[in-house]
Amino acid sequence: MLDEHVEKDRCIARIKNAYNLHLQGDAPEVLDGTAADKLRKLHEESGALEVKSTEEKKEEKVKAKRERDGDQSIDGFFKKGKKA
Repeated sequence: MLDEHVEKDRCIARIKNAYNLHLQGDAPEVLDGTAADKLRKLHEESGALEVKSTEEKKEEKVKAKRERDGDQSIDGFFKKGKKA
């Protein structure tokens, strides 16, 4: 199943790449067929093919937090108070 918002973001990123290369319908690269290779290369460089859904972004944040926190013992979860 496709995530509508992710696919929309991918399409917008691709359109922006085409405008950055100044590729419109009457451009010589479009007419002779060489524009596809240029666009594919630019999409790979810009990450337009790797737009992530909100679920994927959430999973990456959770994974990064776990790696940042590391393996802690149970003592790390409790604050030590002053002894009387």
